[in-house]
Amino acid sequence: MAPIERGTTPWHMEYSVHRVPPAFKAEVLSIFPKCDLEKLLIVPTCQRSVLDLVNTGEPVEQEKDRCLERFMAWAKVVCDSLLGSGHWADYIDPCSGLPV
Repeated sequence: MAPIERGTTPWHMEYSVHRVPPAFKAEVLSIFPKCDLEKLLIVPTCQRSVLDLVNTGEPVEQEKDRCLERFMAWAKVVCDSLLGSGHWADYIDPCSGLPV
């Protein structure tokens, strides 16, 4: 499904904005059961790491933490902005797969 918008954040994270694809509707409703899927937009993100995150060890764990902290900070800013404008917004914790 083609994105409505795509871009890069000041934190060098890539993102794209999409309507919920039909294949994901049941899963989205299982996480956010009160959402109106016709109005909902999803925003997948991607960020580069300086290490191969498949490896193990302290440097890899620190890099994973850095990426997680960057995502969580960005998601909070975006959600706070949307909520402040009267919209509903939430994000998924990448570690747990649960809404924050």
